[in-house]
Amino acid sequence: MFTLQSLDNVVKLLIVDDYRDLRIHLYKNDVTPDKNTVLADLTESTFTGYANLDGTVFGATSHTGADESASDGPEMQWECTADGAAQQAFGMYTTFLNAAAARVMLTVDRFDEPVTIAFNHDKVKKKLKFRAKNYAP
Repeated sequence: MFTLQSLDNVVKLLIVDDYRDLRIHLYKNDVTPDKNTVLADLTESTFTGYANLDGTVFGATSHTGADESASDGPEMQWECTADGAAQQAFGMYTTFLNAAAARVMLTVDRFDEPVTIAFNHDKVKKKLKFRAKNYAP
């Protein structure tokens, strides 16, 4: 889902070629994103072994319909590296660096069900897909 902040960032991305360092993050707070969600609303996961992932793994875009383009990434995996306090991942979001080197949000999606991470080798596995569709007003 693209929020209003995300759509703003996409427009900036398109008109000033601002795209840099795409990262894929998990968030641990119980937020249901909507069009008004901003990056500050999300709390990044912190379980042992967690790190945001490189987002440059996407392939070329393809046309999946008359008014839609898509790009699919491979399955992404985050793994806990030690037993610890249980933490839930409620969703994932993508960010990039703008021309001022500030990290800004591109997309955010909530998982159908939260994923609990508590023990060594617990994993979160998700596939990220970008879709863009042209809607006539």
